[in-house]
Amino acid sequence: MRKLVHEEVDREIANKSVNIAIKMLKPELDQLMKGLREAVQAPVKAAGKAAVNKIHPTTGKQSVKTLIRQGQGVSSIPLADEGMKDFQKIAKKYGQERKTTLISGEEITEYNETENIDDYPLTIFVTRDNYIKKISAVSLRSSTTEHKLKETDEIVQTMESTNKSELIFFSNKCVAYKMKTYDLADAKVSTMGEYLPGILGLEEDEKIVYTVVTTDYKGEMLFENGKMAKVALSNYETKTNRKKLIGAYGNKSPICDIRLLDEDKDVVLMSDNNRVLLVNTEKIPLKATKSTQGIQVITLRKKDAKVVKVVDKEQCTVEDIEHYRPKNIPAAGGILRGEDNQISLI
Repeated sequence: MRKLVHEEVDREIANKSVNIAIKMLKPELDQLMKGLREAVQAPVKAAGKAAVNKIHPTTGKQSVKTLIRQGQGVSSIPLADEGMKDFQKIAKKYGQERKTTLISGEEITEYNETENIDDYPLTIFVTRDNYIKKISAVSLRSSTTEHKLKETDEIVQTMESTNKSELIFFSNKCVAYKMKTYDLADAKVSTMGEYLPGILGLEEDEKIVYTVVTTDYKGEMLFENGKMAKVALSNYETKTNRKKLIGAYGNKSPICDIRLLDEDKDVVLMSDNNRVLLVNTEKIPLKATKSTQGIQVITLRKKDAKVVKVVDKEQCTVEDIEHYRPKNIPAAGGILRGEDNQISLI
């Protein structure tokens, strides 16, 4: 660009004589230099304009972006009847039928992901070694074989529900993991099922100790780890699709027992120093926070003694279990009597 301008200036100077009119007889030097600059700049400006026109022609077909870069005036076409005729010609030549349908705001409905999910009755099986099976009622009824398990494994929980329920897995790390039941693959009695540490992403030394399946988050969770705590199951319900809830229960001591209560009931606590205590869960106050430490129910005077088992009263084989019910809690519980000392507490 600059080279073109200088070449044009050289041609102008070569072809034309520079005439400077000096009105004063004795002009000062600065006036003389000013006149020379004006004489020289005039052909430079003309040559620059000519060069620009050669590089960016102002005639012919050009893109809108090119015109804007050149500083050309760009204006919109008014959508009047005259202007619409041009668009109608284009629409007639290139137009296609609408592929979609326009709807009003009142017709818009919120998408519900569960509407297209099949719902059917099923049974959830959880094993001690953390395998889980989801087996439909139809498949379970037609099965003629026994459950396929690892040689040393056994089923510890059996829960009936539906495919549109939710699963909550409580680990020994005070964490609750959640997933939709319909996200769990269907299994058969003849398969081992899925490995929970793999599908939940558990840590190396983490394992699931209790599983809940629910459709309405009704009921209460009971925890025993030195103290006993009761928390509403609704505390684990989340509006967003969160899959991991930390602080799922108190962490002052290792967890001994977790269970879901549909209603208050009698439970039996057994310690490793042969003490037994019968208590109704209505005596355990309902707490608002998941990580509550709970209240002391059984006082273990022996150093390092701890509760090792919690069972429903109906499942307890201790003779005259009412003998071990205290008037108030906390209580030390009763020493296991002679006729019951062969009972396995672990």
